[in-house]
Amino acid sequence: MVLFTFGGLLNAFAMTSLVQHLHHRLGVSEGVVLSVLFVAALGIVPVALLGGAAGFTRWLAGDRTGSLFSTAVRYAYALVPFGFGVWLAHYGFHFLTGALTIVAVTQSAVTDLVGWAALGAPRWQWTGMRPSAVLPIELGFVLLGTMGSIAVVVGISRRDYAAHTRAAAAPWAAAMVALASFAIWLLAQPMDMRGMDMGAARMAHVAPVMDNASPRPLP
Repeated sequence: MVLFTFGGLLNAFAMTSLVQHLHHRLGVSEGVVLSVLFVAALGIVPVALLGGAAGFTRWLAGDRTGSLFSTAVRYAYALVPFGFGVWLAHYGFHFLTGALTIVAVTQSAVTDLVGWAALGAPRWQWTGMRPSAVLPIELGFVLLGTMGSIAVVVGISRRDYAAHTRAAAAPWAAAMVALASFAIWLLAQPMDMRGMDMGAARMAHVAPVMDNASPRPLP
């Protein structure tokens, strides 16, 4: 569950132009930058955030039983709604902004197969929704996931710390808000065009669309 959630944030962050700028500025390969990000996002940050939240919960609730690890494991289930919201927001962006590219891809595939443009010239200018129109949908997914996670936090706290429900839930609710804030900031960043291998002719069609797709280029 921790990998599912933080992996979703890492996956989105690694596709932003910030990563490209970072490895160019530092003068190191992209692989080095991504390796450091993987260690930080899937190891250091989760341990620090979840360990800190578990420690504060035990302190505020006066818990002297079990262990810090067991407390973190019990509350880790609360990450699932938020993590699902992040994955849905990220891939929803790619799907909604590029839904109509299936037309051009099909036209290009048929042309490669039969040797002539049986379905017409590929319409690479057909893309999908503008990124600025998709952003509110993404934010909605993240906020709904965050609310779901906070609801799970309260449920776990009510079950395990009935006499100190609010105190026990507070650190984890704060952690969810912090993660949601980062996710919202992340979704507003320009997306790098990873995995694209277009010829000059195709890029000539796509470039005008990208220029008008402020603030986030198409994937």
